[in-house]
Amino acid sequence: MARNEVLCEAVVEVPQGARNKYSYDEKTGFFRLEGVFYSPLHQPADYGFVRATTAENGSPLTCFIFVSHPTFPGCLVLARIIGALGVQDEEGEQDPILLTVAVADPRYERVEELRHLSPYTVREMECFFTACRQLEGEKIPPLHWLDRDAASTILLAAQKRWREKNRRGSRTEPPPRPIPGVPRAAERATGAQAGSKARR
Repeated sequence: MARNEVLCEAVVEVPQGARNKYSYDEKTGFFRLEGVFYSPLHQPADYGFVRATTAENGSPLTCFIFVSHPTFPGCLVLARIIGALGVQDEEGEQDPILLTVAVADPRYERVEELRHLSPYTVREMECFFTACRQLEGEKIPPLHWLDRDAASTILLAAQKRWREKNRRGSRTEPPPRPIPGVPRAAERATGAQAGSKARR
């Protein structure tokens, strides 16, 4: 299969299958327990953030990492971009979550685009977001899927913001970013210093 990969380095915060919600605390260098999912569902894929990125809200881009077996909080994963999930936050702004697969997992070797995932996996992701928000008493946000090209554009823009921010020497702490299933009151600020990698 011809390769046209866009890669990134992701830091796992919440492993697949977890009911607990962890987040990286930049000030202490530890992973903090934020709470437990409201729903009886579990994390559908490893979840974390992309190193060396700054999203439009000032925090690192978030991402899901598909891998055959769960990793652990703090695990650094070389991941291939396959798409993104567009989520609208409470202010009506788009808060995209990149969808990636672990490069080191041979079971995902041929998954290069969103359409390569099974329809069940896509429905599972949608169900996870909907169920969490319903049990939290929050408005269910509109969800839409973005292809690999759109996701790559989001990644490149976030990497550019990170470079510009660090070139200026800014040390401003980023605002809180949401973790799926975590109420707004429990969100925390994070701004992991990072780097990314892309190859064809």
